[in-house]
Amino acid sequence: MAEINDADVEEYVNEITKTQPDWIRLVAWTGRLAEPDGRPAGSSTTVHRIVVHEGAGPRAEYGSTMDAYDAFRRMELALEDVDWSELRLVADRDGQRDFQVLTDLPLRPEEDSGSDPYWDQVHDYLELNRAEVEALVERLRASGDLPGEAAPAEPRRSGVLAYFRRDG
Repeated sequence: MAEINDADVEEYVNEITKTQPDWIRLVAWTGRLAEPDGRPAGSSTTVHRIVVHEGAGPRAEYGSTMDAYDAFRRMELALEDVDWSELRLVADRDGQRDFQVLTDLPLRPEEDSGSDPYWDQVHDYLELNRAEVEALVERLRASGDLPGEAAPAEPRRSGVLAYFRRDG
């Protein structure tokens, strides 16, 4: 099987998440589409969610795939001799990546391609994988790379001497 270049996957992740500085996980799914006669179509359908972490906790967002098109196209070209049906990607802020090329599932018809069950799994990813996302939050917190958490408050000084110790 053809190899997907890790640099292309990284560029894809970076381009989609670049407008989300508080991102902690990207989940993307691409389903290859079929012509009415069953041959692979010249297009595919993609859905993705970006899980961000802010003060209130994890929240799912979208990012733009327009800037990631070149990296995605290079991945498609690397697979031009492979009868793939799905590409699945889970990318975490700490560098962990799971990229799968599935070949054992049927192609999606172009008509109504957004009704695929995996489409819903990505769309509702945060709700369906809350425990896994919370474990990621704890892993990032432990490493000191959890975005969106307030910095610890400065200790309050009190008493008469505090007046003379003020900064500035």
